[in-house]
Formats: sequence, structure tokens, C-alpha cells
Amino acid sequence: MLGVIAITLLTITPKTMAFIIADDFNDGSIHPSWQVTEQSGSSYVTEEGGYLRLGGGSGVTGRITLQHTATVDMEESVWIDYDWIQCTDHKARWGIGVFDQWLNTGMYISLVPNNFGASEHWVGIFTYQDGVSNAVYSAEPWPLEGRLQIIRDDSQLVPQYWSNDQNDWVNFDIDPFNADFNNNDAYVFMHSSNSDYNPEWEIALDNFSVPEPATMGLLALGGLFLRKRK
Repeated sequence: MLGVIAITLLTITPKTMAFIIADDFNDGSIHPSWQVTEQSGSSYVTEEGGYLRLGGGSGVTGRITLQHTATVDMEESVWIDYDWIQCTDHKARWGIGVFDQWLNTGMYISLVPNNFGASEHWVGIFTYQDGVSNAVYSAEPWPLEGRLQIIRDDSQLVPQYWSNDQNDWVNFDIDPFNADFNNNDAYVFMHSSNSDYNPEWEIALDNFSVPEPATMGLLALGGLFLRKRK
């Protein structure tokens, strides 16, 4: 991700990968295509150290939502790297989704590292079609540092995470969602929140990308991560 919204090329292996949208959060300035649509409590968003960081302070409810104003063509996938920096024993959450402009149709993945300290690695998958919503929750072995993607398979949206153990993309435990955008533009949203009785939380995000369709075959070959050293 290059801090600009453009068609660009990144060389990460001997193969060249092409991206329709790419942002690596390296320039220290949040690109204007990221618009804060909701912010409350102690929540914050900043770009520093080569990451987009979302989080908030302790003792007060915090919520923050960002919309990427450049549209995406859901013939491709949307993926992003994430790393939970602070998330121990509380119900902080972060997620990414793709919706039409009215938030009537789309899919949202919400990761909850600790559900009140009782259950770990919860995920909520929310789907919307013409304003009708459905939610599926499960505990799954997604890593605290990894990559999420929502891919388009024909007319279906499929949420996945990268597994280092399996060296492959793994589908979350939900049936593929048949999303009909009715030729409406689609947008990417990210959201993070926490409760008022919990400590500070922060997640670092990197490599937000919408690859060109020809690139998608490369993503399955070893994951092809562009990870920074912390």
C-alpha cells in the first residue's frame, strides 16, 4: 500500500502483483480517501510507524468507523494485514466490511480476541441484503497477527483468514453469501470499539489492497505477505 489511491505495481517476489487500490500507510499521513464517519469516547486513528492504528483509552466507551471513499469493484477481493497490539482480557473488537453506499447490502467481519476474557478468538460475520441482516458467531483459530480478505466468487462473498499452519487461506465457518449489489458502487468500511470498563486497546493495520483479478491467483501461492518489521 503506497499512501495513494491509484493503480500501482508492487514487486514482492519475482512475480509482479498489480493493485487497483493500495495503501501501505508508510507516509505518516492518513490519505483523504479514508473518512472518519463515527468517533466517540477515547477512540483515535493515527498513521505512524508504517501502520494505520485504531484504538482508545481505558475507562470510557470508544467507537470509531472509517469509510474508504474510493469505490471498489466487487469482482475483486479486499484484503488487509492486522496486528492486535493491546487486547488482553477484554472485549475490544475490530472489523472490515464491504457495503453499498446505503449500507443495505454487504458483508462485515468482526474479530474479538477476548470475549470478556472467557472465550478467545471470536469472530462475527454479518451479512446484509436489501436491509435484511444476518449474523453468525463462532470461535475460530484466526491469529492475533495476520490477514483478512473478502473475496468475490461469482455472485458470492467469501470471508477468509490466512493460516500459517495450513499455509493457505481458510474460510470462516459461514456459508458463502450471495450478495447482489444491483450495479451499485461498493465501499470498504473499518470499525473498532471497546467497552467503558476495559483497558486501552489498539490494532495496527497494514497493506490495505484491492488486487486486480489477474493477481488473485498469486495470493494463494504462499500468502505473499508484505510485512513490516516492528
